Amino acid sequence: MGHGARQARGRRPRRRAPPVAPVARHDAGCGQRSRGDPGAPGAEPRRCGHHTFPGACEKASGEGEAAPALARLVARRQEQGASQLTFGVVFPWSAHAYLLRRWLNDAGIDPAEDVRITVAPPPRMADLLAEGVMEGFCAGEPWNTAAEARGVGVVVARAEQGAPDKVLGVRRDWAERQPEVLIALLRALIRAGAWADAPGNRPALAAILAERLALDAALIVAALEPVSFAAGAANRPTLEDGVRLLGEMARAGQIGPLDAAAVAAQVFRTDLFDRAAQGAIA
Repeated sequence: MGHGARQARGRRPRRRAPPVAPVARHDAGCGQRSRGDPGAPGAEPRRCGHHTFPGACEKASGEGEAAPALARLVARRQEQGASQLTFGVVFPWSAHAYLLRRWLNDAGIDPAEDVRITVAPPPRMADLLAEGVMEGFCAGEPWNTAAEARGVGVVVARAEQGAPDKVLGVRRDWAERQPEVLIALLRALIRAGAWADAPGNRPALAAILAERLALDAALIVAALEPVSFAAGAANRPTLEDGVRLLGEMARAGQIGPLDAAAVAAQVFRTDLFDRAAQGAIA
C-alpha cells in the first residue's frame, strides 16, 4: 500500500502492484502530564502521548483513568464552547493514528469530531507537548520516554505484545523477479530482530540509536525495555493483522468497501516470512 504520491491533472495514474509487507511490531507508551483531575472544573488538560491497540491496552501510570477523565474534559469543553484538544500522530496512515483513534473511540470520544488530530515528526512531539501546541501524542518509543524524562509527559498506557508498528514492504513485481534477494532480506531482518532482543545487546543498540537520534543512551535503554523485536513471533505477518489494519483504515474513512481478507492475503505474506525464518537463525 502506498501513499503520498500526487496525481498530475490530465494524466492517468499508473497502477502499482500491492507490496509484500512483513510487519514488525513493538510495544510503546503513553505520556501524560497531570495537573489535577482533568475532569474537575478548572483543571488543566493533561499532556498525554500514548500508543494503544484494540483490545491490547495495559494500564500504566494512569491506572486506566486517563481515557474516562479525558472524555469528561472533552465533554465539558464542548459545553463551554472551548477549542478542541489537539493530539499528534506521526502520519495519517500510520499505525499510531489508528491506535489513537481506537483509544479515543473506546473512551466515547469521536476522533473525527470531538478532538483535532495533527501530524508531527516524532522527535518534535515532546517539544510540541511542552509548548502547549498539543495536549497529547501517539508515537513509538523512545519519544514517550523522552517526554516523560523532560517532565512534560507521563506514560498512561502501553500496548501489549502484538501491536504492529514498523513495516517492511516491497513491490510485488520486484518480489517476483528477485525471490532469493527478498528471502535474504527477510532473513537479515529476522536475525537483526533476534540480535536486538538479546538483553546483552541492548546497550550496543542504544548507543547506535543515541547517535542517530541525539538522545541519551541510558534513556533509550529504558525506552526499549518493553519493546519486542523478535520474541513472540513479533515480526511474523498474519492475515488477522492485515484485516484489523484495513478495518481501522475503513473506520477512519480512508478506504471504501473491499474484501479485507482477500486484500490482506495478498500483502501480509506469512508464507514468505516462514520460508525465510527456516534458515534465519542458525
